[in-house]
Amino acid sequence: MYTQEETEAWIKGFFDVFDGLDPSRMPSIFTKTAFCKIANEPNVVGIEAIQNHVTGMFSRLLNQSHKLVRLDTVRDGTGIYATLEITFTFKNHPEDPVTIPSLTYFERVPKGEEEGKVKTLMIYEDLGPVKEKIGGH
Repeated sequence: MYTQEETEAWIKGFFDVFDGLDPSRMPSIFTKTAFCKIANEPNVVGIEAIQNHVTGMFSRLLNQSHKLVRLDTVRDGTGIYATLEITFTFKNHPEDPVTIPSLTYFERVPKGEEEGKVKTLMIYEDLGPVKEKIGGH
């Protein structure tokens, strides 16, 4: 259904929105009932919960960036595995950004009203260095 080139363009667009640190833009990339699992944190379900979650996270950041290391697709491109390096620059420690590796699985909607939006996002990463910078929050 999706070519590799389409998927690469899609993932760039996803991270352009996410790295923009604007919670109001999350409905453009997530379905209304999206499921997110980030490391060992509690599940985040639904667009409002996602917006609330990223509002708290984004409020602590000056900047974040996702560098794509590897991208693989399954199931006609609706399932995506991405290996990333994520760099966070915190308001309380702008001189000392933190970069962590991440393996992220995306499942996007193939057809219909929410076509192309993420319905499942599972992020495997060690948040220890990030939590250390924000004081365990």
